[in-house]
Amino acid sequence: MFPTLSVMIWLPVLGAAIVATIPRRRSEIALPIGLGFSALVLALAGNVVWTFAKGDAGFQFAERASIYEAWGITYHL
Repeated sequence: MFPTLSVMIWLPVLGAAIVATIPRRRSEIALPIGLGFSALVLALAGNVVWTFAKGDAGFQFAERASIYEAWGITYHL
C-alpha cells in the first residue's frame, strides 16, 4: 500500500525546505511553490476520504516500518 499518511506529513516539510532555500531576489516564486505543495497534500487528503472503507473495522491507513532493528526503533503511523 502507498504510504499516504507519511507523504502527507513529509511533503510539507520538503516544501518548506525548498522555499527556505530560495534566494531573496527570487522570493516571488515562494508562494506558488508553497501553494503547489499544499495542493498536493489536499489531493492526498481527498484520496484518503474517497478510499476510506466505512464498513472495515480497524485502522485502514496504518504504516509500520523498522528504522533500526538492532535497537528496536520503529516508525508507526
